[in-house]
Amino acid sequence: MKNNSVTVITFCVKPYTIQELSKMYNMCSRTFRRNIAGIQSQLGKRRGHFYSIKQIEIIIAHMGRPYEIVEQ
Repeated sequence: MKNNSVTVITFCVKPYTIQELSKMYNMCSRTFRRNIAGIQSQLGKRRGHFYSIKQIEIIIAHMGRPYEIVEQ
């Protein structure tokens, strides 16, 4: 029987780019964009390359807090 442990990633709510968010969620940026495409109307436009803190909170509410499951 394998013991799985959850590694919690330290997550600070601050402006992030798509590349930074996709790394936290362990997916490529293209997949991440597809995952948030359904909430694009709620998110609105980014300022430059960054999502604002409010937009990050909406993404977390939609996708959950990023974490990793490590098999031992």
